Amino acid sequence: MKKTILFSTLLMSASLLAQKKNVTMEDAVLGLSTNLRIENLNQVQWIPNQNAYTQNVKTSYGEALIKKEVPSLKTDTIFRSSQFENKRIPSLNWINDKQAYYSTKTGYKTITTAGQQTDWLKLPDNAENIEFDATNNQVGYVIDNNLFFVDKAGKTHQITKDGKYEIVNGKSVHQNEFGIHKGIFISPKGSLVAFYRMDQTVVTDYPIIDWSVQPAVNKNIKYPFAGTKNHTVTLGVYNPATQKTTFLETHPEVDHYLTSVTWSPDEKHIYIALLSRNQKHLELNQYDAVSGKLIKTLFKEDDAKYVEPQNELHFIPGKTNEFVWWSQRDSFMHLYRFNTAGKLLNQITKGDWIVTDLVGENAKKKEFLIMTTKDSPKDRHLYAVNWENGKLRKITTDAGTHNVSVSSNGEYAIDNWSNDNTPRKIDVLDANGKFKQNILTAQNPLTNYNTAKVENVTLKADDGTDLYGKLIYPTNFDSSKKYPVIVYLYNGPHAQLITNRFPATGNLWYDHLAEKGYVVFTMDGRGSANRGLKFEQAIHGNVATTEMNDQMKGVDFLK
Repeated sequence: MKKTILFSTLLMSASLLAQKKNVTMEDAVLGLSTNLRIENLNQVQWIPNQNAYTQNVKTSYGEALIKKEVPSLKTDTIFRSSQFENKRIPSLNWINDKQAYYSTKTGYKTITTAGQQTDWLKLPDNAENIEFDATNNQVGYVIDNNLFFVDKAGKTHQITKDGKYEIVNGKSVHQNEFGIHKGIFISPKGSLVAFYRMDQTVVTDYPIIDWSVQPAVNKNIKYPFAGTKNHTVTLGVYNPATQKTTFLETHPEVDHYLTSVTWSPDEKHIYIALLSRNQKHLELNQYDAVSGKLIKTLFKEDDAKYVEPQNELHFIPGKTNEFVWWSQRDSFMHLYRFNTAGKLLNQITKGDWIVTDLVGENAKKKEFLIMTTKDSPKDRHLYAVNWENGKLRKITTDAGTHNVSVSSNGEYAIDNWSNDNTPRKIDVLDANGKFKQNILTAQNPLTNYNTAKVENVTLKADDGTDLYGKLIYPTNFDSSKKYPVIVYLYNGPHAQLITNRFPATGNLWYDHLAEKGYVVFTMDGRGSANRGLKFEQAIHGNVATTEMNDQMKGVDFLK
């Protein structure tokens, strides 16, 4: 009898194993956004100035946007899909705790929590680089490289008229390097509009082939190769009241980059980091927003290899004369508190790890909520840090990669995270570690699939630096056999392949290769991101050699 039960159990196990699917090429390329999409929640976001978040849910009468108060989790319905034209809850952007805006086929509308809807504005179909100042009912946008602005009275201002292929207004500049991600900067109170103007007349054309159409066509872009002439960038300030534009005196004849553009909270000044073209010298300057005059240089940063600013200034809550500056001056990206006289007040964070994001603040406790690599370069965790004394508190506890949004007062957070074996969890928690409520534990979409065995490995570079990698075994691996190996790498700046997130392989393409009988090896060598300046700068002036040396350590390991 026991033998029969054992035999039946083995047959059932074999049957279940046989029923598992292989990861197809289509699954590998499209699966995580289609049939293998990881379960998530819709429109989970904090309501401004409330300890409450929203969530889009399905009901018997259609969709509803509900509000959940924290920590009680008391639930109320804010909107129903029947209130909207297409009977769906649109993607809402909160203006304040009682009003949001959303896009329609014909423009943008606002809606209050009382249900009152108003037509807000309609933009031309060819508008791009749209920058909203919803608090003041204003918006900036670009058409044909010219900048337009709709003020709070609904009047449209054409700020520039010289836009063309060679002259670009209101767009991101410098190939989006140095943390630059937009070209329109509306002042905090909405009184003024700053914008980039890029003159690339002297820059040579570079052909780009558009393969998405048949036949393929060539589209030229302006690209300043090393050793060739660079574009000239200036920053203009437009006053809608006077309809006048003033350009800041950033000395356009100098070959440099304008980065970290930041308004002062009182709108009197604009701060710009001027970075030399060889990236070895940076100075943070303060300009008068009305006259455009340079007031002073607050401080300078120099590095024999390169300085790489990545963030704007962040003013201390309630202060117009104190701000946070991001810097790698001690070899790791950390936060520094300065005053507007240029005096360093204190280094807020320090250690052999980096700050990756500043996600919130608690003015009462004088704390910033930050994401860091303090626990592991492969993980991301939420910490609170006091901006005066640097006292640090860890908030998230589960190993993995955490993506966090923080309430306006910095007291609560929504934590959307995963690790190698956890597809997704979403938790609501407080910053003091006293409250934690799971609101989603996603099912593993790969449960019925044959997935590869993954081994995390740590090797040593020739200078003793730890190198993190993953060894992915072929399906039905037999240690007595030899297998073909694919080494997948990208050691370039701002790239990181080895992280503690789902899926464990890092990429379903690797699972597909494993099913085809390949060993896959991938490792972050020196030059890649989130390991500090020494690790990143190891490839400076020596790209191919250092990268190859590190990857050969992996090949030696495989042998």
